[in-house]
Amino acid sequence: MRAVAAAFALVSCALAACTSGGGQDGRSASSGPEGAAGATTSPAAAVAAPATPGLSCGGGVTAGTRSGPGTELGAPVRIMPLGDSITIGMHGTGADWQANKSLRGGYRARLEELLDGSAVSYEMVGGSDAVDPREQLPCGAHEGHGGWCARGGDGDCYADDYVEGGDAGLVSHVAEWMDAAEPDVVLLHAGTNDIGSGRGIEALAVDYAQLVEEIFSARPDVYLFVSALHIAGRDDVNEDFNERLRDVVADAARAHRGRAYFVDTYAGAAEPLTGDDANGLHPSLATYEVMGQNWFDAISASLPGLFPVRGAGDAAPADQVAAPPVGANVQPMGATGAFQLVAQQEFDGPSLDTATWTLGPPWGGQFCQGREHFTDNAFDVSDGLLRIFFRQRDEPVDHCGIPRTYDTAMLQSKGKLTVQSGQYLEFRLRAARGEGLWSIAWILPESWPDDACRTQTYELDVFEHLGKDPVRINQSAHVRGTCEELEEDQALLQPGGDFTATFHVIGVDWGPEQVTYYIDGVESFRSSKFAGHDEPGFIVLNGFLGRAEDDWAGPESASTPETAEFQVDYVRVWDKA
Repeated sequence: MRAVAAAFALVSCALAACTSGGGQDGRSASSGPEGAAGATTSPAAAVAAPATPGLSCGGGVTAGTRSGPGTELGAPVRIMPLGDSITIGMHGTGADWQANKSLRGGYRARLEELLDGSAVSYEMVGGSDAVDPREQLPCGAHEGHGGWCARGGDGDCYADDYVEGGDAGLVSHVAEWMDAAEPDVVLLHAGTNDIGSGRGIEALAVDYAQLVEEIFSARPDVYLFVSALHIAGRDDVNEDFNERLRDVVADAARAHRGRAYFVDTYAGAAEPLTGDDANGLHPSLATYEVMGQNWFDAISASLPGLFPVRGAGDAAPADQVAAPPVGANVQPMGATGAFQLVAQQEFDGPSLDTATWTLGPPWGGQFCQGREHFTDNAFDVSDGLLRIFFRQRDEPVDHCGIPRTYDTAMLQSKGKLTVQSGQYLEFRLRAARGEGLWSIAWILPESWPDDACRTQTYELDVFEHLGKDPVRINQSAHVRGTCEELEEDQALLQPGGDFTATFHVIGVDWGPEQVTYYIDGVESFRSSKFAGHDEPGFIVLNGFLGRAEDDWAGPESASTPETAEFQVDYVRVWDKA
């Protein structure tokens, strides 16, 4: 387990007045210079950086208010769509654009429809006045700029010629826009104009990394969702660049507390994905609909805590992630590819399956570094759940010179249920709440702890939750090459929602070169340090208690409940077919 923590807080939403923007009707969505294949508009549509950034809209209501559901739940989440003409919503030829004037807004139209239908308190923000479709969207604010590139200013970007200052690069202006609009969530779709201007995919990946860093530098607490790109006939972009972009986003997630997400907004769209424009890159109207749905699915699944949904009497939230079905054909949540279910523990029997689980630590005895006391009766299997209890003792018991104040349990599958590289594991969990309480699901190698130096071994921390921080979890990969060498990757994540109030689905894709973690079907963390560590392992589920005030988990306090539960709905294991 990781004994360090980073402190960070939920973003706070500051309301801004809703001012109408200068919509510029009649712009055409034609191709750029001859042979260009970028997300471009005609020269008239490539506009300068907005003179009045920070424009925001609350459901079409002025003065920063919102009349839709969720108003009473607090300040709305501020969402900034950021990018090029695809963010604006351009599609088709100039004539088609004029004929379908009422369909402007692209993916934003469907996204707003879904947000309104889900009772989310939100507002779109941004200062672009490019084809502002305020007449048909509840909130037309955005930061889309036709013809712009991720990086500009060198004369290569198509829109450089039409922008004041000669720099149509998002990276040069995004800090100003972020400061003005103060978004909580950014939806980024950019890079198609860079490709159309001749930028190579390796160079664009570098530019994209710089753009992402500029966004986080301007607003460290923002949640950034980055879209895949799609250009008709460009497999190098649709496959190779998107894989590089995934890596850029994964690096950003590690560096910025799990606040960066990759979204394939084109997933599920029917061919052809693009419309009838000559350059083959603006999405069709049907594709825009799919993109809006995919944006919504990604942000609502990843950030349920930032999207308060009104319930009857504001009662405790219902499960935000439903349990997937049981059966041989069930597939992992969010994973792609074919999988064959090979093991499952649904905890639906009258007692613990002792053919799979052993009570107590695999090393025997107690854990000298903690303040918990492992017992054989601090758990229960009932109502389809494994419940690992934290129970305050009437009198402390001493181990390793440390008084143990709470009983809890450890279950582990060493020598019984073996997991290994090439498999996908999934856990549905609900953590215990309270200072000092530590709910954990982790994986250790079968040889551990027989090797005293733990050489060539690993530890995969799938789910570590500290009861003092209900909305955060830690995921990490620790590997050891020699007795002295320890390498580790870890991410302290705040994906949204209260892990003590609801169940969440945690996934682990264990590959030969890397381990990828998922939270509720969305990739959350990836480590490549695990390459070569392919010894089969076993699963551990347990509670810990923090040791001292300087310990990561911290000690219990007067507010810690006398009894709490770490609940496990299921554990499932798939082979990759």
